[in-house]
Amino acid sequence: MQDYFNPNPTYDALIFRRCFCMQLRLFNCIMGVVVRYDPSFARRSDVVGQLGLSPEQKLTSALRMLAYGSPADQLDYYMHMAQNTVLEFFRKF
Repeated sequence: MQDYFNPNPTYDALIFRRCFCMQLRLFNCIMGVVVRYDPSFARRSDVVGQLGLSPEQKLTSALRMLAYGSPADQLDYYMHMAQNTVLEFFRKF
């Protein structure tokens, strides 16, 4: 995830477009709309202050399931999300 979404990404815009089938600007626009519509997509901290999953992780997992038919347990490794969490945000998306 950090390879695409940090201030100095490892991969450029062309590789992002090839992997996500959209421009980064469109991805960010969709993410903003989704977070405003459903605040559970926003990043939150737990009771001990540890940050949870990022909106990018949640949205990417849902998009990968739709675009590639990826099973939730496959995204567990790639997205560092539990299968149940992947399915929860897929349903919400």
